[in-house]
Amino acid sequence: ELNKLVKFIVISRDGYEVKNDIIQFINVKMDIKISSTVLRKEFDLKYIPKKIQQKVKQLWKKESKEL
Repeated sequence: ELNKLVKFIVISRDGYEVKNDIIQFINVKMDIKISSTVLRKEFDLKYIPKKIQQKVKQLWKKESKEL
């Protein structure tokens, strides 16, 4: 349902393939040498809408537990 309302943008890094058959998205390839761990530690959440800040925090927390 959300797929009908918004355009998803995925930023992918070299060496990582984005696999998805469910939603349509725009894939932007970035040649930035940064790990997701560093990004989580240094990215300031103030740059994303307040409505989704908590969800992003939850996703990052879940991902770091899986490592």
